[in-house]
Amino acid sequence: MSDDELQRAHARWAAEGVVLAAGVFEAYVGERRARVGARALRIDDLYLACACARGDRAALRAFDQSYTASVRRTLRRAGVPETIVDDVLGDLPMRLFTAADGGVPQIHGYTGRGDLGAWARSVALHGALKLLRRARKQVPFDDGVEDVPLVDPELVHLRELYASSLGELLRVAFAALEPAERAILRQYYRHGLTIDDLGRMHGVHRVTAARRVKHARESLVGAVRARAREQLEIDTESVDSVLRLCGSRLAVERLLRTTEVLG
Repeated sequence: MSDDELQRAHARWAAEGVVLAAGVFEAYVGERRARVGARALRIDDLYLACACARGDRAALRAFDQSYTASVRRTLRRAGVPETIVDDVLGDLPMRLFTAADGGVPQIHGYTGRGDLGAWARSVALHGALKLLRRARKQVPFDDGVEDVPLVDPELVHLRELYASSLGELLRVAFAALEPAERAILRQYYRHGLTIDDLGRMHGVHRVTAARRVKHARESLVGAVRARAREQLEIDTESVDSVLRLCGSRLAVERLLRTTEVLG
């Protein structure tokens, strides 16, 4: 962290009444740096997160003013009922900033690799999904359960948080594949060739052609998994959702066919 970065972060949040001792913040950043290595960190966001983790009232107000409205919009766009939106927003400060069972506040899990607002929206979406699942289990089928929307958490994450990120990860991962793998994925997904078509084109049995498509797709998925772990600043549950999404054959096909990954 450079002196300029520290000064910019201090100036930004001091206007909101959030002030940290330099040594305190440097130690906080150092802990995150030890976890993420040399990757760039969002110092401004970490400054606010550090103050919130310490229970600073001005920081908590600044967090609410900066991010609550976008969290509400995300939940609404995901089709979450308004009553559950209100419940999630009401619980969010406790989820993020209060230690449970002798642990540390969840905000400590934010390392600064990505946007703090996106991280907060991810936490809120998981809270909403848990409440929706609970509601579906508790409400009898003949008592208005159809009013509780069935939300697919993988599709919610894709649509609301990770569409652009996963598209970019796919493009980078696709470019890093072996030429033969790129070619067969392009032929299968972009040009619409069938397994039989590929077998005839490459002079191999259809089983071999199918195996090559499967192997190339798995190579792509593996690369996306690795990059998702490194680059998406989200909580553990969200990482698992993204990885499940990447591991789903249908989801990968949907992403490949709806992005410009294949060139």
